[in-house]
Amino acid sequence: HYLGRIFEDGSFKEARRRFKKKESMALLNYLPQAVREALKPMEEKYGSIGVIPSKSLYHVYNTTSYNTPSYLGYIDTDGKFTPFSSITSIHEEPKEYKIDKIDFTILRALSMNARMPLKRIAKFSGLKHTAVHHRIKKLEINMGISYIAEIDVEKLGYTEYMLFIKFRGNRPKREEAISVFANDPRVQFTAITEGEYQIMAYALAKNNKNASDLMFKLMGGAMSGLDAEWYLVPFKGFYGYAPLRDEFFNLIEQNDVWQRSKDNMKKPPNVLGIEEYTVLRDLNTNGKAEFKEISGRYKLKAQSANYYYKRLIDKKIIKRITITMQKLPTKYFTVMIASIINDERFRKTRTDLLFEVIKESNNYTNRYSLFGDIQNPSGVIFIAPILKDAEAESIEEEIVTRIKGIEIKRIVVTDIIVGRLCLRNFDNAHSVQHEMLEEQDLIETEQKKLYSNY
Repeated sequence: HYLGRIFEDGSFKEARRRFKKKESMALLNYLPQAVREALKPMEEKYGSIGVIPSKSLYHVYNTTSYNTPSYLGYIDTDGKFTPFSSITSIHEEPKEYKIDKIDFTILRALSMNARMPLKRIAKFSGLKHTAVHHRIKKLEINMGISYIAEIDVEKLGYTEYMLFIKFRGNRPKREEAISVFANDPRVQFTAITEGEYQIMAYALAKNNKNASDLMFKLMGGAMSGLDAEWYLVPFKGFYGYAPLRDEFFNLIEQNDVWQRSKDNMKKPPNVLGIEEYTVLRDLNTNGKAEFKEISGRYKLKAQSANYYYKRLIDKKIIKRITITMQKLPTKYFTVMIASIINDERFRKTRTDLLFEVIKESNNYTNRYSLFGDIQNPSGVIFIAPILKDAEAESIEEEIVTRIKGIEIKRIVVTDIIVGRLCLRNFDNAHSVQHEMLEEQDLIETEQKKLYSNY
């Protein structure tokens, strides 16, 4: 059966007609036994997958959606699965893909509302919608665009935390670290780093006690024999987004979803109904999934998925459908932990901090992927993708020059082992920082673009 084309860079273009599950499974029967066994949990998780053999490796794609399949990773002949990482993968280092002003406009529109109709994007770009469609497809392939829901975890009853680990002696093997962090659904992102700390993680928990339980559980895992200092700090993200792993929704389903029964007829406030949960989980994996397809898959009424999506938007659980670009020529990510050592001096330059966060970059993506406050010690964290040599040093120098009363520890992400960071081109005129500066009359109130569907 013809599934589509695979390009030299590993990207895949699906055939015009999506094959049904039973057809793709017929193809899977020809794969080695070890590979088929490794595929079983993925088939259960995603519902539909595609496999592209290449030499001695088997590249795996999530083909649930009618849109371009998302690359999951590869399996070797022994059945070992290596997930795709935004930094390290089996593909060659991503080559720089030049974009023009129109591409930039399209990326910004998709970052702000990836479900925006082509005709609306065409108005922004000045092109016909057929030309916009062609450009989007090229950007999807060359920049590894995935579509995801940006979700407000506070609305789901969760708090953000950052975890840092400093090893005094031996460090864990990569596989050991993955086994520890990937197995807990509260952990959304984990990276191996160089510098003051050797591992950092971003996690979600109901409260401080639940977060402490998480840390002690992680400490008791495969790394328990290593001499290390563990630091867990509350984090409040104010800019950017850390995508949620699909495994996190297993936790929500267990604890935070209501389903009608004889003994439980009334839905409690601030709890997701099973239909809302279903739509939310699907859009987290594929933000451009067809509502008709979602409704059919879960045997909902024809327009139900669209209705529950709008409810999730109205409740502000879903902030927007956005993108993340996984094939940018990113050299690494730099993480700057700025601890406040002089509160008075810091407060006087807090305004400069707001300007720094929303400073426009000359790259494909925003200057920072994630920014927020931390407690104990008080301070802020910047996470920035580095695409050019000496860019990290330049950013740090600018922060130190503009913001006073802080002490910076900088670590470098060398390998993302769990989850991913969000790389997009957010319109900073819609950021919290821009609004705060407008309220203080420190920045000109401008006519903002409306990224609605109408």
